[in-house]
Amino acid sequence: MSRAHRTVIAVLGVALAALLGVGVWASIRASIWQDRPTAMTGTANDYSLAGDGWPVESLTAARQRAQLLADRLGLRTGEVIQFSNGFHVQLLDTDGRGAVEVLVDPVDGTVALEHGPAIMWNTRVGMPHAGLGTAARISPPAAQRLAQQWLDDQRPGLTARAPELFPGYYTLETARGESVVGMLSINAFTGTVWYHTWHGSFVGLSEE
Repeated sequence: MSRAHRTVIAVLGVALAALLGVGVWASIRASIWQDRPTAMTGTANDYSLAGDGWPVESLTAARQRAQLLADRLGLRTGEVIQFSNGFHVQLLDTDGRGAVEVLVDPVDGTVALEHGPAIMWNTRVGMPHAGLGTAARISPPAAQRLAQQWLDDQRPGLTARAPELFPGYYTLETARGESVVGMLSINAFTGTVWYHTWHGSFVGLSEE
């Protein structure tokens, strides 16, 4: 083998080693990011609890499942509502203020962020409103008025109850007379209405 050939092989060897090194480092880095604790991400993954395979059939059982997640987050459970499609649970901070809303799956006990506003509008969970600041621009009375206006137009006969403030939005129960029917949310910055279409029919309610 000529000296020139040996030089070419050596250069190729160095290049191959470098490429392998980059690949190994990329693999290690990906593993580090994949395996890091979810508390570091500041995403919706922090606000979920895998199911244990047991059905959840009561308000008390739903509260217990949600509290397991709340304990990890330094929160506590608030109001629990049972609908035909599952359980809606408020998670509150130590001062009793709304932190986030979660759903408990009645089939296997999975706890996860509620669809819609709790994911898209909740500024605590990682969907900040750039340039809008942190303080709600819509007051609670204004939120209730906006909700009632929307209901009068889209769900005649329903009334909007008092709003509960969460980071970036309000959630209100909708009622027919004294009976809860469903829920809707109001964006605290823009006043946008988001009706909760996923709950099904109302079954029961448990306060804090």
